[in-house]
Amino acid sequence: MPASKPLRSIARLRIHSTTHHAVRLCGGGVQVELSVIGPGLFRIRAHRGPDLAPSRSWAVVDQAGSPSMATVHATEETVSLRTPNADLTWSLTDGSWVLQSGDLELFRSTPGSMGFSRETAGLTLALHDREALFGLGESTGSLNKRGLIREFWNIDDLGYAPA
Repeated sequence: MPASKPLRSIARLRIHSTTHHAVRLCGGGVQVELSVIGPGLFRIRAHRGPDLAPSRSWAVVDQAGSPSMATVHATEETVSLRTPNADLTWSLTDGSWVLQSGDLELFRSTPGSMGFSRETAGLTLALHDREALFGLGESTGSLNKRGLIREFWNIDDLGYAPA
């Protein structure tokens, strides 16, 4: 894989708007949307420019029924989306985030590790010592992808008509 390109970190954001199941963040020419799309299922969208693209993701689940059981909690430094099953907390200062279920941490990004280079977007996850990373779509090589750099070429909505 090619060497990773330096990222301009998504950090120092402010809350732009909230609904019962989503938070829009902005700052430094970047828009981020954190949303709940199912019990314990979250989506993070990031976009360079004045606003998020209007297209929606068809990749995971239909978002028409976003759960009303979600709550938004904000402080000066963090914003959290909480459901009965899990919490997603975003640091407004350094752009890191953590997804946890109760006391169990599921994923954590490292501070300053989510952002954009000139051509691409990137994210680095912080894994615990004995954690493995499996899957990542149609990716060749060993099953455990830990420590590897993976390049994705996916996009969500190609403008297909509803079927």
